[in-house]
Formats: sequence, C-alpha cells, structure tokens
Amino acid sequence: MGRYLVLGLGKSGLSTTRFLRRHNAAVKVADTRARLPDIEALTDQYPDLDIHLGDLPMALLEDVDQLVISPGLSPAHPLVQAAKQKGIQVIGDIELFCRQAQAPIIAITGTNAKSTVVTLIADIITDAGFKVALGGNIGIPVLDLLDNAEGEPDFYVLELSSFQLETTYSLKSKVAAVLNVTPDHMDRYADFASYTQAKQRIYAQCEWALYNRDDEATRPSQNASSPDRKTKRMSFGLQAAVEDDVISYNLLNNGDSWLAQGQDAVFPVRDLKLSGVHNHINCLAALAVSDALGINRSSVQKTLRNFRGLAHRCEWVTDIGHVRWINDSKGTNVGSTLAALRGYADAYSGKIVLLLGGVSKEADFTPLCQMITQHVKIVIVYGKDAAKIQKDLAGVTCPVTDVDDFDLLVKRAHYEAGESGLVLFSPACASFDMFKNFEKRGDEFKKRVHDLKHGLIQSTEIIS
Repeated sequence: MGRYLVLGLGKSGLSTTRFLRRHNAAVKVADTRARLPDIEALTDQYPDLDIHLGDLPMALLEDVDQLVISPGLSPAHPLVQAAKQKGIQVIGDIELFCRQAQAPIIAITGTNAKSTVVTLIADIITDAGFKVALGGNIGIPVLDLLDNAEGEPDFYVLELSSFQLETTYSLKSKVAAVLNVTPDHMDRYADFASYTQAKQRIYAQCEWALYNRDDEATRPSQNASSPDRKTKRMSFGLQAAVEDDVISYNLLNNGDSWLAQGQDAVFPVRDLKLSGVHNHINCLAALAVSDALGINRSSVQKTLRNFRGLAHRCEWVTDIGHVRWINDSKGTNVGSTLAALRGYADAYSGKIVLLLGGVSKEADFTPLCQMITQHVKIVIVYGKDAAKIQKDLAGVTCPVTDVDDFDLLVKRAHYEAGESGLVLFSPACASFDMFKNFEKRGDEFKKRVHDLKHGLIQSTEIIS
C-alpha cells in the first residue's frame, strides 16, 4: 500500500494508523502535541511503531509516498506544504476509505444539520431492512467501518466536514448532499467562497446531487460533477418549484402542512416528533435521499413518525410553567442559531430568550440582528467573546445583556422569560473556552435547567 506518514493522532489518526498496519503498510506517525493521553495503548499494540511527538522536522517526509493528515490540521501547515512541494500526495482518512469501500455511499455535508440528517437517513435504511454503516464526522471513524466481521453493509452513510472534503479525491457517492452553507471556520478559510468550494467537492462524481433551493451556495456549480458522467439532480426547499431535470421536495400546505414531492403530499408535519421548520426541512432532505435509494415510502413514513432527533440539536429539555427550554448546544455557528430562530419564530415570536456565547471563531454576528429584532425578547450573552457579540448586535431593538459566568445564565434566563415563552440556548459559538466540547456544554446547561425546575437553584438570587 506504499509508505505513509500519519499526521495528527486524534480519533481519525489513530483509526488510520490501525487500518494501515492491518494492511501491512509502512507507517510512521506524528503529532504536534508533546503528550498524548492514548499513546500507551498505541505503543502497546504496535511496539515497533515509529512515533514523533512535539516538533515536526522536515525529515519526517523522507521515505514517504503519502501524507495522511487529521481533518483538524490545516493544509497550510509548513510540513503539509513541504510535502506537496516534494510531490507527496496529501490525503485524509476519507480518501483511504473511498479507495476501499464497495457498497454505495450516501455523503452528506453542510454547515448545520448534518448529524440529524445522516442519523435519520441511517434509521430509514435500517428500518427498511438493509444493513447500514454510519460514520465519518459523526461517531465511528470511517476506516473502522471497513474490515467488519459481518461483511460490508448494503449502504454507507457518511457525515463529512469541509475539512475532510479538502483531502478527498476518490469519493463516488450514490447520493451527495449539501444541506446549507453559512459562514463558519473563517479562522481557517480565506473567505466564504473558499469555504463553499470545499463543501461543493462532495458533488464530484456523484450519481445524485441533492441541494437546498433556498440556499444558492449549495447549488452544484458547473464543475461540481465529473465531466464523464451525467449527475442527476434533486432539490429541497420551503416552497414548491419547477426546475428543468430536477426532482423537487417541499412543504405543501393544503389546509395542513405536509412533507411533499411537488404537489404529492407524502407525510403530515403534525405527525413528526421533530419541532421547528428547520427540522421539517431536514426531513425533506432525508425523504429525497430515500427516494433516490428506492426505499418504500410506507417504511419511510414509519421512520419519520418515530424519529425524535439528536441530543443537543434543538433538544427539548423541559417546561417550567409555560416556558419551554431548548438545548441547541450543537449550534456552534451563526447559521445554526439563525436556523433555530427561524424554526421557533412563528410559535414564540416576541417571547424568545436567546442565550449566546463562547468562542466566536472570528464570526460575524450581525446576520442575527433582523431575526432578533423581529422575534426575540432579550439576548443574554456569556463567555470569552461576549463583548464581541454585544458589539455586533448593537443594532437590535431588544435588550442585549451579559452575565459573568455560565452559572448565572439559567438563572437570568428564567427571570427574563416571565410567565410564558421559549428559552433557546443556541450559543452560535464553539464551547472550548469553558467546556471540552458542545456535548459537555449542553449537558451542563440541562443540569442547571433541571436544578432550577426542582428548586435546587433560584433565579431570584441574581436580582438585586
């Protein structure tokens, strides 16, 4: 299989190392961190493994044919640039996977909603009686899906980030979808166009391209698919649309709201357990994918009826009196929070307490201003970039206030919500100023909400 340098020993790097060793490839590994928590397990399993930690000398590139980099490592890193100059191919674990996988691949990307959509698609496939393997940017690293003792599944469902797509060249998916594109990771990309281009790499060589009609950045560009094959197109959006050679999915209102293909009503929105228009749009994307795979719609309808969504994605926490509490800790960028606001605006307009804060990743929060002015009662900010958020939201008409720490956030939100409404914890920021990840942040938020409900903390403590 050649000679490899695996750069970055996080979850995907460790998976890559194990995969290459299983296939008897010549491997050496490196990480910029001087200490790794799992290094003993790796050395115990492979005592002869060539490991380099800390500084990364250019000599690491000697006797290397291919450099496998972690998604979190920027291609602008000097060692990566030096590899390219030497003619060493720079790839990721997704590329290695695509070279080996034989079953059809459903590949999903987007700034937001990826995890919800891929999980729903995997459930639809499973409920229809097929074997499915789900991985990538969610759950299991893709290379761990290979070499399964039970054999290859009927379908692979992959959640892919822009970082992963940057180093993927051999992806030939049955269905490829870009759900949405809003500014994110602007600390890594030169501009929004570069970020969009990375997302659109998913369409290369796909059989079906699925895009969001309401988001032009998702529409496949002219060079998005391979010139030697005809890519078929599907789209989804709020309103029905007629586009040449495009199968369209939409919300249909005929006295009630339905998931639909054009004028063909498929499933009543009232029977979904997922709340919010943004989640109804996610269901449309999953419906389109299931149709492309030829899955019986009666089976799809059963899965839609039972799907409850994922933790930390617009997750209902509890009701305290007539105030509903929503944990959207996965809302780590402005686009995600904007989608959540749109989803709840009709039902709670003017009664939304919005909680924002964390690490901004150099994001611009001004796109939130219009929705906040129209629908939000008060914004409460916290965390490392609270001052930046307040500055960007200076033009809104509702109050924007800050709290000193996370412990005060729930107390203040409860006080401001009053007798009825919605508290929406959708931070629009990364979590690592205070928490290991968004899951831990969401768990801490939920704990404080439940403590409040059961009288273990009092919101009146913050009122002078």
